Amino acid sequence: MLRIAVCDTAPTKVERLAGYLDIWSHERRITTQLMSFRSGEEIFFEMEISGDFAVVFTGTELSGMNGIETARGIRRLNRLTGIVFIAENTQYLKEMMQVYPAQFVLGNVTRRKVFETMDRFWQERHYLQDDFSFRFNHRSYIIDLWEVLYFASEGRVVEILLETGRRYKVYARLDTVEKNLSSRRICFIRIHQSYLVNSRHIEQYHRRMVRLKNSDVLPVSRKRRKEVVGLYREAAF
Repeated sequence: MLRIAVCDTAPTKVERLAGYLDIWSHERRITTQLMSFRSGEEIFFEMEISGDFAVVFTGTELSGMNGIETARGIRRLNRLTGIVFIAENTQYLKEMMQVYPAQFVLGNVTRRKVFETMDRFWQERHYLQDDFSFRFNHRSYIIDLWEVLYFASEGRVVEILLETGRRYKVYARLDTVEKNLSSRRICFIRIHQSYLVNSRHIEQYHRRMVRLKNSDVLPVSRKRRKEVVGLYREAAF
């Protein structure tokens, strides 16, 4: 599900934009959750409760902090969130361009502009395929796969460890996660029934274990040793 936020102090603009986004999601057959706000503070409160947004449409002049400050704050929380500025003119264009990367809907909000913006976002997301979206305990998350050290299965829960030290959890089977990641540009290697490892973070490989760049040592199961050697060699070149 694609979580989208629309933030502006003009109710008619918000309603029009939300309507176009709803039509876009139906025509593209993409499940979305659309939420409307009047201030950046409201967005941050919602993110604290329910998690990340995939895309945030924001006006430049809001109640409380302005749209540019809001966008910068969102980026600090998650750099993968798509930012789209809604502006009547180019008055704040220089400041908006400093929030990179970002898209712009200048002038009147039209169906064509909204569709072009969302199509561009969707195409870039699927071309890069570097993010991993999931929900856990009613919160939504978007993480960068390049930062993932490994996925570890703990019963019905998969724990995700990032190179920053942050940990996340998701209700899933590791087999399902492995299948979902099989078409990505990043090579994840199944070294054990309980571990799916990002090949770019393997520092040393031994027959019975791998050592990661953060010094974690994970076991390699006997039945996967031959397969792991081949995959690791392919990923190294």
